[in-house]
Amino acid sequence: MSPRAWAAGAAAAGTVAAALVLTVVTTAQRRYERAFAFRMAVTTSAYIAAVTPPPPTPPARSAPPASCHVGLSSQL
Repeated sequence: MSPRAWAAGAAAAGTVAAALVLTVVTTAQRRYERAFAFRMAVTTSAYIAAVTPPPPTPPARSAPPASCHVGLSSQL
């Protein structure tokens, strides 16, 4: 094999290896970032749920006074 053909083959193999490394690293980085984002979302929502006070309870409704119903029977 001539030195020129060997050099061309080595350059091509190096280029393919570099492209493969970039592809693998980019894919791994995207997966890690997505998993990290989900972990942060779960942690943040748990923190917000823990520190947020409960909503105020509405006042208890009592029965309307009897005087409200007096006029209704005369209107029928």
